[in-house]
Amino acid sequence: MLACLTLQVLPGPAQVLQPFLPRVAPNGPSTSIYNINGDFTIIGNTNLTLEDYSLNFQNNYPMVYIDEDNDPQTFNSSASTLVFSNENGADPSCSRVLFAGLYWTGRSSEEMEFQVTKSGITQTLDKREVKIKAPGQADYTRIRAQNDQIWFPESYQEQDGLYVGYADVTDLVQAAGAGEYWLADVALLEGTGGSIGFYGGWGMVVVYENAAMQARDVVVFDGFAYVESYLNQNNILDLQGFSAVASGPVSVKLGVMAAEGERGGTGDFFKLSGASTPGSLYAWNTN
Repeated sequence: MLACLTLQVLPGPAQVLQPFLPRVAPNGPSTSIYNINGDFTIIGNTNLTLEDYSLNFQNNYPMVYIDEDNDPQTFNSSASTLVFSNENGADPSCSRVLFAGLYWTGRSSEEMEFQVTKSGITQTLDKREVKIKAPGQADYTRIRAQNDQIWFPESYQEQDGLYVGYADVTDLVQAAGAGEYWLADVALLEGTGGSIGFYGGWGMVVVYENAAMQARDVVVFDGFAYVESYLNQNNILDLQGFSAVASGPVSVKLGVMAAEGERGGTGDFFKLSGASTPGSLYAWNTN
């Protein structure tokens, strides 16, 4: 099995600004391929939405914060629940987290840091920082992108100002386990954002093992590809290094994080080509 974390952003010129490489926990196994009895999962949510939601509107219409945590000190917040599989009767409480990577992305101010005032409260938001609250925690923990990864442009002149942050949160998720995770104060702005529009959200990929589950190879790839889809440009991810059983059916599980795909737009999609059966192709829209 395969976990592929692409973080592709649309639209834009077809450039791979950060190569897609395997990602591992700093204190985890030395190999980039997790040969485990276990699985991976991806959770996440959006922290910005259309003020007047419509399936046909794009994000150059007025956007507003999603703020669901009932905390007046946060301007935007959303949650997602981490669940471990009970495959083969596995006890989820016995699952052990091997890797947890947190990603956030958006387009907002051209400045790396900027101030926002709402309801008489002023905050300085930083694209390189977010706040996370794990199950059982009463307060948020501030997380900063490690070594300014993955991509933080200086202005809208670089890939229309789309940014992607990454931080390893393996220790936090190992300690907290399954349950509801909150992410708040992604550096976003409300409004139209001109012709290109604002957007913002987050995702977390978790690799875990459980002796009762099936044996799998799991790899997390991440990077930053900027694709101008309406000009028929694309980026191909060549994923290698996986082993498979000598006989019998082989299945693939693919998880994808993508940003700036809009239901009202056209040309945004991700497709999987099957090498074992020439010409076979699977595709789905990322809007």
